[in-house]
Amino acid sequence: MSSSKPQILLLMEETPDELLEDIYPEFLTALRTKFQTKDISYKSAKSLSLSQSQPAVILAVSGTITERRYRPLHDELVSFVKNDGGTLICCCQFSSFCRPPDLTTFMAKFNLPWKSGDYHRSTFVLNGAFKDRFGADRFGRLLPAYSMKALHVDKASSAAVIYGPDSASRTQSMVFPPSSVDQAQAPVVLERCGKGEVGYVGDVNPEDGTQELLLVMVENALRASMDEGVGS
Repeated sequence: MSSSKPQILLLMEETPDELLEDIYPEFLTALRTKFQTKDISYKSAKSLSLSQSQPAVILAVSGTITERRYRPLHDELVSFVKNDGGTLICCCQFSSFCRPPDLTTFMAKFNLPWKSGDYHRSTFVLNGAFKDRFGADRFGRLLPAYSMKALHVDKASSAAVIYGPDSASRTQSMVFPPSSVDQAQAPVVLERCGKGEVGYVGDVNPEDGTQELLLVMVENALRASMDEGVGS
C-alpha cells in the first residue's frame, strides 16, 4: 500500500462533524495518531472516488449514508468491500442516525440479511472465536464483557458476533425492570462479504470498551489488507 494514500477513510455526512468530534475525542485522537486517516463528506458528493483514495478501511460514522438519496454511493461501497477486499465498519453515530428500513435496504446491497433489532442497554460478552481471527495480542486488549446501550442487528450469523448476549444478559434501565435479552440479536458483528468484510458497532455511547474494540477492528483490517494487497 502506498504511504502517500490514506489507509482509513472516515465517511461522514459533512466535514467537519462537530458532534462527532465532541462525543468521540479520545477515539478520534487515537485513530489519527496511530493511522493515516482522511475525512470525506458524502452529503454533496456524486462519487466517493474510492479508486483514487485507495483506502483499506472505511468507517461510516453516520447512519444517514443509508438513506435513499445516497444510493448512488452505495454501489461504490459494495464494490469496495466485495470486489476490492476492503473493510467497511458502521460505527460511532451510525446507529443513532439510521432508520430501520434504511438499514435493512443498505445491508441487502451487500447480500447481508441484517435487520434493525432491539434498542437497550445490557452486558454483552466477547466471542472467544475471534481470538484466532484478531490474533492473541489484539484479542487480549478487548474486555471479556461490558455494558453498552446499543441498537442491535437481527439475523446476523452466530460466527459474525463479536459481542453478544449470553443467558445471564438482562436489559438494564433506570425506568423499566430487567427483562431477558433476545439471544438472536447482537450489538457488534463482523461478517465476511465477498473479498472483504462489513462490520457493525451499535453502541450509541463512546464506551471505553467500544473505543478499544474499534481500534482493534481497524488494526485487524489493515493487517488483512497488507496480506491481501488491498489498496496497493
